[in-house]
Amino acid sequence: MRLLADQQGVQVMLDLQSLRYAVLVADHHSFRKAAIALGIHQSAIGRRVRSLEDAIGVSIFERRSGGAYLTCAGAEFVAAIRRVLQEIDTAISVAGVAGLGATGRITVGWYASLSGGELRATLVDYIGRYARKASLAGE
Repeated sequence: MRLLADQQGVQVMLDLQSLRYAVLVADHHSFRKAAIALGIHQSAIGRRVRSLEDAIGVSIFERRSGGAYLTCAGAEFVAAIRRVLQEIDTAISVAGVAGLGATGRITVGWYASLSGGELRATLVDYIGRYARKASLAGE
């Protein structure tokens, strides 16, 4: 999955995995520790983050023998990316819930003569299980 960013009129492709890697390196202050946490090679994370830095035109990390530390630009970038990734994760979760039918809107009409039978009991049960803010008309 890729995102488009506009940098001085230039379209830049950013892949989500590289963004997630950058956040993980920032969290661990280390490419090696981030790689261990993911169970992948350090060089894979290093290449992806370097490509990300090249794409956005700034260094995200200051690389030292003692670890990886965010630059000023990197701190701003990672803070913004955390928010973006949270929004993406929320959107995916919401879509999944909606796909299961656990969210959304259902409108049912019925004749008054049916409202005392099984239909009413079924709807009350459904509302009790799935609806956060719902009620039966006439209640």
